[in-house]
Amino acid sequence: KILNKKNKYYLYRGEDVSKDQSYFLYNLTQTQLKHILFPNSNYIKNDIRKLAAQHKIPQAKIKDSQDVCFAPRKHHDKFLKKNIPKKYQQPGDIILDGEKVGEHKGLPFFTYGQRQGINLGGQGPYYVIGWNKKNNQLFISKDAQDKKIMSNSFTIKNVHWISEPPKSTQKYDCQIRYQAKPIKAKIQKNKITLSTKVRAISPGQSAVFYKGKQVLGGGIINKVN
Repeated sequence: KILNKKNKYYLYRGEDVSKDQSYFLYNLTQTQLKHILFPNSNYIKNDIRKLAAQHKIPQAKIKDSQDVCFAPRKHHDKFLKKNIPKKYQQPGDIILDGEKVGEHKGLPFFTYGQRQGINLGGQGPYYVIGWNKKNNQLFISKDAQDKKIMSNSFTIKNVHWISEPPKSTQKYDCQIRYQAKPIKAKIQKNKITLSTKVRAISPGQSAVFYKGKQVLGGGIINKVN
C-alpha cells in the first residue's frame, strides 16, 4: 500500500497479512513509488477470489501456490544444478561433532538451519550449522537450536531507506526472511541488534525494517556476529 503525504511517498504492508509482499519492495525509490499502483492492497485474497468468481474469471478456483515461481514445481534441485557453475557442485565431507559422517553434493545446496536434503541415515534429524568453503566441508548438528546458528547481531549492506533514515535511539520491527515474525531491533548505521537471539540469520537474505505497518527500508544481511 502506498500513501502520499505532502509529496513524499510511504510504503505500507497490504491488508492481507498472509499475502503481504512488502518484504520484497523495500528497495523502491520515491520516483518509483510515485508511478506505482497497488490495486489489491486494500483487499484480502478471499475477497479477490469472490470478485473473480462473480465475473466468471477461471483463475478464481486455482489453488494458491507455495512453490518458487521461477523454478519447476518440486524440482528446486534441478534448477540449482542447472544454474550453479559446476566448479561449485563438488562433493565434500559432512562433519558432525568433528567426525566425518557422510558426503554432501555441493555447498551451494545448503543454508543455515536447513534440515531437508542432508540425506544421512542414523538417529537424526540433522541441521546445517555452517561450512568451511576452503575445505569444502559441511557442518551439521542434531540440535535445531545449536548455539552456532543462534544470534542477535548482524551487519547489513546495500542499505536503502524509502522516505527517511530510522533513529538510532528507537527500536523497530525487523524481518529477516519472508513471512518471518518481526523482532524488535536497534539500527546503528549498518549494525543491527535484535532484542532476542534468533535462529539461522542467513547472509544474502534481506533484513527489512518496519514502524508498525510502514516499511522503512532495509538491506542485505552481510555478516552475522
